[in-house]
Amino acid sequence: MRREPASCSGSRRRPPCAKGSSAPSRGTARRSRVSVRHRAATAARFGGSTIDYLLARPRAVLGTLIVGQILAVVVLALSIAHNGWVWFQGGDQIWITTTGWLLGGRNLPPTELGYLWPAVDAPIMRATGPTYVQALPVLVIAQVLGVGRRRRRIDEPLEPALAATVRAAREHAGDVGVEVEALRVTGRRPVASLLGFVADRRPALVVLASDPAALRLVRRPTRRRYRQFVAALAAHATCLMWTAQAPAAGAAGA
Repeated sequence: MRREPASCSGSRRRPPCAKGSSAPSRGTARRSRVSVRHRAATAARFGGSTIDYLLARPRAVLGTLIVGQILAVVVLALSIAHNGWVWFQGGDQIWITTTGWLLGGRNLPPTELGYLWPAVDAPIMRATGPTYVQALPVLVIAQVLGVGRRRRRIDEPLEPALAATVRAAREHAGDVGVEVEALRVTGRRPVASLLGFVADRRPALVVLASDPAALRLVRRPTRRRYRQFVAALAAHATCLMWTAQAPAAGAAGA
């Protein structure tokens, strides 16, 4: 038999696409060129503007926090099991007061919480009774008196020698036309309190007028605390700083 001539490549119909792919199409839209750094900068600016907005309205922020705390306390008080006005807090307060009652009776019971607070509560427990509910009014009054004593301690007047120094500095500043506002900043972290005060007031110059020759190892401010003040201001403050220098050996007196 005679073979039929094969058709040429031009006459054969080819598939419309030479290669196929099951991957999804990339589409025709352009890719966003917004970098992670740009997004972080935008978020930082938004956060900074939000903080500035809140700092400009301290009363509204404080009022919101107070109302939120009261609502949270009410919700927790209604949802947690309690006996009258005594709420369960893990049972530690019952252990401590019971151990204090036994210590007051000259007994040494085993404990997993230690003996310090039970020893403090022992006289109260011996006077009120063996249960935590009996001692609770006395403990609440002691806490209220402790807070009130701390508040009076903050508001108490300065010592006479320190008050005379502040008054002399104010008078000297008034002679040269400088307005002076005397404030007393207290806190458990004096260095952080000083930095927060400087950041809040944004002064152009901070003067640490403590006499280095008068600093002692025990009397406040101590030499170590003074060095901490100087180092913290030098590292974190954005304003100028002036510190008193110890007088030289041959310096002339004023």
